[in-house]
Amino acid sequence: MDRYLCLDIGTSWIKASLISSNGEVLDMTSTAVPATLEEIYETSTALVYQFLRRRVKCGEVTCIGVSTQMSGLVLLDQYGDTLHPFVQGVVGGTAESVRWFSEQGPGSSVTGCPLNAYAPAVKLLDFVQHSPENARRVNKVGGLKEYLLLRWTGQWVTDGTCASTTMVYDQVRRTWLEYSCFPWGTEVYPNVSLPWSVAGYFLDTETPMIVGIGDGPAAGLACGAIRPGILSLSLGTTAVLRWSEESVVPLRDGDFRHLVDEQHFFCGRRVVGSGRAIEWAHELFGNDISDVSVKLPTFTLLADEWMWSGVQPVTKEQMLCSVYVGIFRPFLETLQEYSLIETAVEFRLIGGGAADENWRRILYQMTGIPVRSYQHVNGTIGTAVLCHMNRANVSLEEAVHMMVEKHGT
Repeated sequence: MDRYLCLDIGTSWIKASLISSNGEVLDMTSTAVPATLEEIYETSTALVYQFLRRRVKCGEVTCIGVSTQMSGLVLLDQYGDTLHPFVQGVVGGTAESVRWFSEQGPGSSVTGCPLNAYAPAVKLLDFVQHSPENARRVNKVGGLKEYLLLRWTGQWVTDGTCASTTMVYDQVRRTWLEYSCFPWGTEVYPNVSLPWSVAGYFLDTETPMIVGIGDGPAAGLACGAIRPGILSLSLGTTAVLRWSEESVVPLRDGDFRHLVDEQHFFCGRRVVGSGRAIEWAHELFGNDISDVSVKLPTFTLLADEWMWSGVQPVTKEQMLCSVYVGIFRPFLETLQEYSLIETAVEFRLIGGGAADENWRRILYQMTGIPVRSYQHVNGTIGTAVLCHMNRANVSLEEAVHMMVEKHGT
């Protein structure tokens, strides 16, 4: 039996799990994400060695995989030294840089990345404008996963999902884009490989390490959303709807498309601030929605503020219900736009809100689609799917069936 050591490095937590080739979680641990890039590297490296030394308890680790936060920015010179502090994925760029790309960029139809301040291309332009001398010294442009893989395996490599969040990658031609605002060519960007392909061996060990994937797509794999008809709804600080497409489908404004491989794309939409809105609503209106019609006036998210639209609901239960419906309303529009309701088999809930029974009730009432919770699943399961593909030489669908289905409730 193979054993996969999988890391999931987000904005707040580093999670590590040892997972068997039949999907059983054998051991796990987590720790807070440190403040600096070097500390993240040191902490993650120590976790890997910690698991590699547990052979007596858990057996030999046969493959290592990693998923990380997306849209971060790491800039290196020719010696591998950083030219700028690590920019987290949740840190945005300036409105001026966003405006430049709105006028000069090819758009999400090419990149799969909606125009937004968090895209690495926007942060890169800010860097070039504020540090032109350092910009001329740039030798490598990547994110957190790419930096870690370089340190661990010596390879400058990424996968299609992480490339898809940069606004610098052409999903149609499968090439990096050149922009006149950057004083470098496409040679600074990492090679794009399949997420289950081997990047190299972990430091001084003989344990292979795969290229890995972004943390959002890893969560989608972890609940099986790569299968047709499965809709993943991640419920955290930001709510994210994901589903799988088999080709480069046209996108609505604001939607994203992440390249997994030639036959699989994760498409989706985000609602920022949803977690905060739910917490606020619970404080004001209580926690439970037992049996309330969802045909109510709803909250609308406008300029990051929750405001009433239409006639105000009457009871606290109706008010609480309207907040949930307001968060889901943009997702419902997306489902209708892409004709997904007719083909949907199941909603799969992940993230901190997956245990919230209110979501189950409202989603089913609004769509008639069955709802299943994967509240204990995180990106390490999705990365284990990729490790299993590599080790067992099976398809993505086969690996998901073997590793994922047992985790839902």
